[in-house]
Amino acid sequence: MDYHKKAGILGGKAVYKKYGRKHFEKLWKLAIDARRKNIKHGITENVIERFERSYKIISNGCWQWNKSLCDGYGEFRVAHPVKRWKAHRFAYLLYKGELPEFLDHLCRNRGCVNPDHLEGVTKRENILRGVGITAKQARQTHCKRGHEFNEINTYKKKDGRECRTCHNMRSKNYRLMKKNGL
Repeated sequence: MDYHKKAGILGGKAVYKKYGRKHFEKLWKLAIDARRKNIKHGITENVIERFERSYKIISNGCWQWNKSLCDGYGEFRVAHPVKRWKAHRFAYLLYKGELPEFLDHLCRNRGCVNPDHLEGVTKRENILRGVGITAKQARQTHCKRGHEFNEINTYKKKDGRECRTCHNMRSKNYRLMKKNGL
């Protein structure tokens, strides 16, 4: 990093002129070490105050994020180091500690940043708890013709599962059609 960027971060040319190059470099190293050790993830008192002004507690206990949103999730920016956080992940880190790889909103509200409404889960668990196609299909207990999905009647494929009874019926019909020249 060049001198001008370093000087800008540490307080401008005045620091360099007042203390000299050697002291300036020492200050720079201390600043880097402080960033690495604490000011953990850039969390300072000002950042915490700004975060706490950015949500509103609503009747169901959710802390509804009222700043910028992306796909329904709150976004929060921290200046040093510059980082854009999902607001619920920042809240979990701030109030609960270490972040798990995936967080599930127990309240099903993406804009909620209440750490008590968040639970650390695996990616698979998070998907299966959702309302998407994968979750709906995983919750199915019977095929579309009413046959039960169980160990004996389920054929596992790369892209999901299939009912063996239905698969056998389709295969039988295909062979009959082919035999009869249709």
